[in-house]
Amino acid sequence: MLKIKNPLIQGFLKEEENYSLFKKYQLEPTQKNEQKLDNKFKKYYLKIRAISYFSKVIHFESKKFDNKHRTYNKRFLSILDKPVPESDNGTLIDLLIDSSTNYCTEEVPSKKLEDYIENPSLYLSIKKLSSKQKKILYLAYIKDLKDVEIARYLNVSQQYITRTRNKTLLKLRGDLSD
Repeated sequence: MLKIKNPLIQGFLKEEENYSLFKKYQLEPTQKNEQKLDNKFKKYYLKIRAISYFSKVIHFESKKFDNKHRTYNKRFLSILDKPVPESDNGTLIDLLIDSSTNYCTEEVPSKKLEDYIENPSLYLSIKKLSSKQKKILYLAYIKDLKDVEIARYLNVSQQYITRTRNKTLLKLRGDLSD
């Protein structure tokens, strides 16, 4: 048997159909057999590339999600999760919760633009903006409203919204490039 060190080709030849095509080409090296083998390998290679790509995307997106989650938890520490000094296994939140009451614990989305920013330098730059600039960016990028809708909501012209948003983005870019 032929010794092949390339793991890609080894994986290709492990499939019985591919191996039989390879053997057939070795026995009868015709143009037709070569074309069949080549087409089969191209399909296999594209499949491997797609699997590799999606594997990397999943890996990096999971890291990004974890980092985002950790940043959020660092930024919004809950002092109620600390243990009660006099109690053996209780926390401060346990003292506040009345188990007999049934109420909704859904999280209310924040209306502050800063709460959605993960990048520390961008966070500091956004804190320097005026409340009007923050409001426009919040409505445009968090609430995903169009300039016309923002203008109607804030009772100003659409041109003012576009100008203000563009100037604000230029200011942020300038702060980040320094």
